[in-house]
Amino acid sequence: MRKQVNLLLAFVIAIASILLMTPATSSAMPSFARQTGQPCMTCHFQHIPKLNAFGRNFKLNGFTDASVDLIEDDNLSLPGPMIPLSFITKIRYVKTEARNSSGVKSGTERGEWQIPDEAAFMLSGRAGEHAGYGFEIADGKVGNAKLVFPVYKGDITAGFTLHTTEGHGPATAMELFNTGILPSQRGFESRREAFAAQKVLWSGWGGKSTGAGVYAGSDMFMVYVTAWAPYWGVEDKIDTGSDMSIYYRAAVTPTVGDWDLMFGVAGASGETKCVECEGSGATVVTSTETDMIMIDAQAQGEIGGMTLEVNASWVDAGNTTPTETNRRNLWKEANAWSLAASLGITPTIGLKAGYVDYTDKSAASDVDTTSVVLGGWYAIAQNIYIIPEYSWYNDEGRENDNQLTLMLFMGF
Repeated sequence: MRKQVNLLLAFVIAIASILLMTPATSSAMPSFARQTGQPCMTCHFQHIPKLNAFGRNFKLNGFTDASVDLIEDDNLSLPGPMIPLSFITKIRYVKTEARNSSGVKSGTERGEWQIPDEAAFMLSGRAGEHAGYGFEIADGKVGNAKLVFPVYKGDITAGFTLHTTEGHGPATAMELFNTGILPSQRGFESRREAFAAQKVLWSGWGGKSTGAGVYAGSDMFMVYVTAWAPYWGVEDKIDTGSDMSIYYRAAVTPTVGDWDLMFGVAGASGETKCVECEGSGATVVTSTETDMIMIDAQAQGEIGGMTLEVNASWVDAGNTTPTETNRRNLWKEANAWSLAASLGITPTIGLKAGYVDYTDKSAASDVDTTSVVLGGWYAIAQNIYIIPEYSWYNDEGRENDNQLTLMLFMGF
């Protein structure tokens, strides 16, 4: 039933995207701040990397908005006096208490200093009036890349995208919300403990994806549909031809009073077929089923002079393990729901809490896991944060009893 619903939704969204591609009247990355001349929090809600409505519109426009002087000529429009380069790093301390621990403790059980946990250069910004880009370079490789071509910009923006990613999945090119479907755009460092999508879709899978899609959006809605394969173009040979899966995303974004709301759906369906996608050299067709659906909601606003964001989502993925040779499920059969909230007490200090209820349905009997994460943030600057988080786990599926994470985030 899920597959039929996914295919129907993907078809409706694709048609809507095409129909909405009509001309309309025109009415952070640190490199984005330099390009636009705006502070980081113009695009972000509470703290980096979560987006607000302004940031969503900037992404819909393909990162092309600019306030710096432009180098312009016939069919040319590039930012002038700036280098579109940023550096992002995370430095972490992680301490876990394993469920069943014996012998000499090592790694995170002993307490692990991850200096850095992540470090990458980012090239991103405007390539033309109707072209923008984002490239993440780490370990000498382009780990994540997206090209966005906003064909029409105005009250409604529409265009097409290309992407390849080592770990962010098919939402890489055009995800606007903070509910966890895109790993790099979230409010919790402990992502599997706060977001159902991260627990279901990224447990046991690296998030590889390469694809091409179309999108449309405005202040009131967004739709995105992409043909994709669960492989990374930098290392994998993607000889899928047209035998690719479909990923779709749709949401309505009304404003009620002073509250910015979102109600959405995302999903994947179909099979990706290839011969040498994983570099095995074997001349056999390998089929990968990609079957999932997510329903989510988000609210951003103010309460008692403080900022508040609330996220909720439900995710269902996978089927019974295929018995055919050279056929597999991308995700194991599982589902989860999550609820998360972040309260900005001041512009520099905040508290947050998240809950995930997860069920692994791939075995003979269901295995449940629940997690709770509590944390906060302190902004040394708009682009420098200290983030403490503490998580604990219950039920039979847990590996750890608890986990402490302390992180320093910097982007400049």
